[in-house]
Amino acid sequence: MCDGRKKFMEYGQRVLRFFCVWDDRDSEYGSMRRYDLFYHLADDMVEIVEHHENNDGRDPFKLLIHKMRLPKDYKDLPRNLTRLIDL
Repeated sequence: MCDGRKKFMEYGQRVLRFFCVWDDRDSEYGSMRRYDLFYHLADDMVEIVEHHENNDGRDPFKLLIHKMRLPKDYKDLPRNLTRLIDL
């Protein structure tokens, strides 16, 4: 059985959920933003979803990063690519 199928059979739809905070209050008009980071065990993909409050003045787009694989080696990435560390 291939590795992908084995992981899917073992983990199925299991997801790890982490509660995250981006504290940007030191910058002008900065605020504290809350996020959920979902790590999908079956396919090693990550998704980051923002929490919105009612009438917070932000765009209604909840996804900061759609479900995707993140590169493990950041050394070979182009310099102009925004990294997760920069966000």
